[in-house]
Amino acid sequence: MKASLTSSSGIELEAPERWKAVSSGSQYWRSWDGEIVVYDDLSGDTLKLEPVMAEAFRQLLRGQASISELRDHIAAAFDLEADKTLQHWIAKAIDKLHRSGLIEPAGP
Repeated sequence: MKASLTSSSGIELEAPERWKAVSSGSQYWRSWDGEIVVYDDLSGDTLKLEPVMAEAFRQLLRGQASISELRDHIAAAFDLEADKTLQHWIAKAIDKLHRSGLIEPAGP
């Protein structure tokens, strides 16, 4: 099942099947009281991640994955129901990570 992403203009887009982290080698993580911040030295951007979004990004740093694979991983890691609501949330997280330049489509 392909998920859809919403562009910044509000247009629904088909999500690529698989995603991967952009390997800049210049990303730094910090965590304070459960809040996680990623700083990308190449772009100078800082992104605040919720714990669930941070875990999805960590998983993509380990290797490429589909939205449904990320959904299953997040469900197991946080003891959540692997349902359409979680899949929709993961698709939104992927959109945010992609727009931030931290991840990209993995290709065919």
